Order: sequence, then C-alpha cells, then structure tokens
Amino acid sequence: MPDTIYNVAIIGGGPGGYSAAFRAGQLGLKTCLIEKDDKLGGTCLHVGCIPTKALLFNAEIYDHLKDAELYGIDGLGAGKLNWKNIQDRKTKIVAKHTKGLDFLVRKNKVDRVLGFARVRRGVTGADGLPARRLRQPRRNRNPVGFGCPLGEFERPTVQ
Repeated sequence: MPDTIYNVAIIGGGPGGYSAAFRAGQLGLKTCLIEKDDKLGGTCLHVGCIPTKALLFNAEIYDHLKDAELYGIDGLGAGKLNWKNIQDRKTKIVAKHTKGLDFLVRKNKVDRVLGFARVRRGVTGADGLPARRLRQPRRNRNPVGFGCPLGEFERPTVQ
C-alpha cells in the first residue's frame, strides 16, 4: 500500500469506529478505517447485540405462541422449534446490516484497510511535529478529528 496522507485514521470497525469514519467522510476529510476483520460491525453486529436480539425475538414469539389459546387462537398446539431456521434468520439479519455498512463505506468515501494498527508513542506528523488534535476556528463548530498521516501509525499487518 502506498503511503497515503489521511486527515483521519480510525482504528476499529465497530459501531464507534464506523460511525466516526462515516461522519469524517461526510465532512469531506480523507478517512481511513483500519479493521482486523473483513467485515465491519465488530462484536456488536456479528456475535453480540444484533444476533442476540434476533434470537430473543424468536424466543418471545415462541413464548406467545405457547399461550395462543389465552389470546383466543385455537389449534396451534405446542409448536416445535426449528433451530436451523432460527439460525438462518439470524444470519440473514447480520448479513443485511453488514451489506448496509459496506454501502455506507463507499457512499462516504472511506478507505478500508484490512489489518491491525496501534498508535505509537512519540510519533511525528508529516510536518515533523507530534501528532495532535487539529483545532478549528471558533466560528465553525464541526469537529475535525485527528490530523494524522497513515505513516504515523504502526503499519497495518494483514493476516
């Protein structure tokens, strides 16, 4: 990867990382999002919040169906869970959200880098000064982010 100077380099493609990257892109900043997995969304989208909520919704529906007669619905019986269909539904929900994030990366012109990164102590920017938060004039209240060329970060490693 050639050395590219970015206005903002964000480490981590979870909800905080991709939200920051999209906002930076919307503000017109050259943005790089470094993520170790090939899919954005982090733990929340792939194994945490979203899959859990999908499974809990299935459990809630099953619980209501068990009491269907109380609601005046006869003839449903006890019902039987189909674990494969439950897992397929969860997988489709996660895939839909992942595709949405991929679209937003392209829409907001964010460069994705597959790999690991960390900020190293004592690094300097392209101007030879330590990496720093850029300040904007008081009249403009939009945040800018960190002015860092990608070279200020330890090079991402692809595994």
